[in-house]
Amino acid sequence: MQSNSEKGFILKIIESSLALWIRTRCRSINKLTVKINPSNTSITKGYISEVFITGKDINFQNIPIDYLQLSGKEIQIKANILGKKIYFNKNFIVKWEINISSRSLEELLLSDQWNWLGSLICQKLLGMNHLDKVKIKNDYLELTGSNTITSNTKIDDFNLNCTNGELILTNKNSSGSFQIPMDESISIKNAYLKNCVLSVFGKAKIYQ
Repeated sequence: MQSNSEKGFILKIIESSLALWIRTRCRSINKLTVKINPSNTSITKGYISEVFITGKDINFQNIPIDYLQLSGKEIQIKANILGKKIYFNKNFIVKWEINISSRSLEELLLSDQWNWLGSLICQKLLGMNHLDKVKIKNDYLELTGSNTITSNTKIDDFNLNCTNGELILTNKNSSGSFQIPMDESISIKNAYLKNCVLSVFGKAKIYQ
């Protein structure tokens, strides 16, 4: 039987291995904390009852995230303690919360990888073919778009809502709306704009 000190030591290694696994899937992370709930966790059986993760200043798939909070339960793993490598034996669900500042949101939608989404939003909501500026103003989103052929510009304001697990942008002054496309493995539970920050809460499936 392992002593409490041995269990604690192994848990720390597993936490470090999980942190390393997360870092390998992100372009950059400024600060990352991983904490495993030792209650009902059996490392010898490859079972983690619950894990809590927080991070700051994260770049995930060129998505700038200012703050991340994530938790997962009943996770089955296979760990290489010496190599600090970890593998998942089955898929599992995580709950998460992310905060994205106004500056980070504009950086995202104007980036080379994601400007297709910015252009799509601009086309559907502003009737323009180029997104120029994105700004969160307290509890609403201000978008500025232009037509690269006519040089016309348009600015409008939008509310953000969550309906049936999807993010919806709705024009504050008309009935125009647009459903933001999401990955099938992601379900949105809530989202809002407040104090110039986008906060999104949801669930995601992590595949083995």
